[in-house]
Amino acid sequence: LLKRARRSDSVELRAQIEKHVAIQSEKGLRRLRMLDLPRASRAFATVYALRPDAYLWHDGLVKYYLGDYHGAAESLARNAVRYEERFGGEEAASEERIWRDAAELKIVHCWNGGRWVKSGSGVPVALRVGDVLREKREKEKKEEEKWEGEEEEEVESESESESVMSLEEEDEMERESIAKERRKVIRLARELFSASIRQDSAKVALARAKLQAIANATTTNNKNIKSSSSSFVTNLSDPKQYKLHSHFYLGLHYDAMGQPDESKRCMKMALKACADRISGNGNDITLLLPVLHMTVRDWYDDDEFDDEDIGGGDDAKEVDA
Repeated sequence: LLKRARRSDSVELRAQIEKHVAIQSEKGLRRLRMLDLPRASRAFATVYALRPDAYLWHDGLVKYYLGDYHGAAESLARNAVRYEERFGGEEAASEERIWRDAAELKIVHCWNGGRWVKSGSGVPVALRVGDVLREKREKEKKEEEKWEGEEEEEVESESESESVMSLEEEDEMERESIAKERRKVIRLARELFSASIRQDSAKVALARAKLQAIANATTTNNKNIKSSSSSFVTNLSDPKQYKLHSHFYLGLHYDAMGQPDESKRCMKMALKACADRISGNGNDITLLLPVLHMTVRDWYDDDEFDDEDIGGGDDAKEVDA
């Protein structure tokens, strides 16, 4: 079908492709919700075979939990650019960027012996959003020069000199992107992962402490609420899902940094935070993430949940002070 569509301008054939893209996308999401990651991955691969420029950030999520961290980083970086271009740069692709950073951190701390670049080069171990933007600039520059009738050698030399994005420019774009994020906890998570990628230990400590302070404060407030079997009461205690998101992204960061014990504690608290919500909205992927993480890492056991032990309480107290 794809080969036929490429050889033809038939509206009908292209409509069939769009139909199959929608079917395979929904199939992949359904398999993801069932925690059937291999089949979800195959469905998403079919989507990209049909439409290479499709926006489907869940593909990177699946690749991350299948252990394909390089593939996850590339998929998420490209989807981040697609998302932000769709909204004219006014909306930040925060989830895509967080998970992309998590994939690179996982490679560095768990696979690459702490090395941030590929052997014998200054190239990062995983594709970054800036790399995707550089590729697009080079492609656009070559196309412009081609239309202007310039020689091919001249095109290559000029594109290399003018399309390169400096590290300073990339860092500035990252700061602007974080500033566009209006969701409090997601913005802090962006700061945590971004600072980790840039090896800024002071900003890492500050962002982590802020997230822990939010989680601790929410947990403390929950103790004043009378216990009830009603999910309505539980939802009121965390209406903006601050507790869920702060615990989850702290856990994801610890996981990416190769600290499984700390990650497990945070993920258990995230799981507890979303337990009463899952039955009410099975389509919300956010509520699935702690379950997915705990299942893939095989962390289910008989240990009790401990509200006090969510990791880093001292840091949280320092922020409160």
